[in-house]
Amino acid sequence: MEDVRASLPVDVFERSTGKALAIFVPPFVLYMTSIFLLGPTRWPVGAMAVWCALNSLLIAVLFIIGHDACHASFTSSSIVNQIVGRLAMLPSLTPFTFWELGHNRLHHGFTNLKGKDYVWTPYSYEEFQSLSPFRRALEKFYRSFWGVGAYYLIEIWWRHLVMPGADERGQLPRLKAAMDRLLVAGFLVFEVLAIFQQGTNGQESVGLVVLGLLVPFLTWNLAMGMVIYLHHTHPRVRWLQQAEERGAFCDRLPDTVHVVCPRWLGALLLNILEHPAHHIAPRIPLYNLKRAQHFLATAFPSQVITHDVSLASIRQVMAACRLYDYQCGQWLDWSGKPSLFLDGKSAGPDALVKTSCAMN
Repeated sequence: MEDVRASLPVDVFERSTGKALAIFVPPFVLYMTSIFLLGPTRWPVGAMAVWCALNSLLIAVLFIIGHDACHASFTSSSIVNQIVGRLAMLPSLTPFTFWELGHNRLHHGFTNLKGKDYVWTPYSYEEFQSLSPFRRALEKFYRSFWGVGAYYLIEIWWRHLVMPGADERGQLPRLKAAMDRLLVAGFLVFEVLAIFQQGTNGQESVGLVVLGLLVPFLTWNLAMGMVIYLHHTHPRVRWLQQAEERGAFCDRLPDTVHVVCPRWLGALLLNILEHPAHHIAPRIPLYNLKRAQHFLATAFPSQVITHDVSLASIRQVMAACRLYDYQCGQWLDWSGKPSLFLDGKSAGPDALVKTSCAMN
């Protein structure tokens, strides 16, 4: 992978603080302004629905910016990256330090290595069978269209970012971690009070908090869960059980997916769907990712995993990628049988093929 990274054009690593701030400031100002504009006399039901959708998008955009800043790739200043990253992650209620541990160090450092990378790690058939009936049902729900949001909310945000275990807390500077959690908690209180006081009575105020804060946050979780799922779940994506196995794949691109969607959506999401390029070199700023991904697709066409996304293709991936056989390196269905796979390029029914135990 080092050779692939070294082959990238040098200019894709160039960072611009001016360009970065021009990307960050408008959505941040819009989000902060919007929470004071929820007065019931100003927003009919239809307009409130639009507001919720737009604020969900703003949360996503700001998180993507914070994610870039956390990698120290957004601006050319480390101090500005730290400040912008923390501010940008506030609407998604993400403690910066805990995200840096789980995402930068574990997910990027040990991508698709079971026991280290906790993002969408699949169970083996034997592990799945040993779960309680409730936990098996929950796992099936998580790997469904609407369940991906619950997965991010519970398994990532709550378990690793809000209430991480002692082992994770022990890997972080205690004071910095505490301050980041207090910052997020304080921002949540600020948002609730700012929205609550706009109601004319208690019931109306609670309704505004639900519509103005809870609904966009849950919508954001659904969007985030889906994006992460599509980035790291695909018939061609491999998972490893032992650290020693990673050496065999050092000359390959990471097993991450380039999600191809309409250009306007890719632009709204600030090129985060150009994910293989990001995993090859996290220091590439988001405003250069599209160019870097184009280079990879041209230079290493057989190694780039591409998913032309549609509702049908998402359903097919979810049907194919349920459990994982770590010995054979292939995906299984819930009954433990090898799945029907896509060819990695086309999402149509004609692209489904059987795979053997020696998937490559």
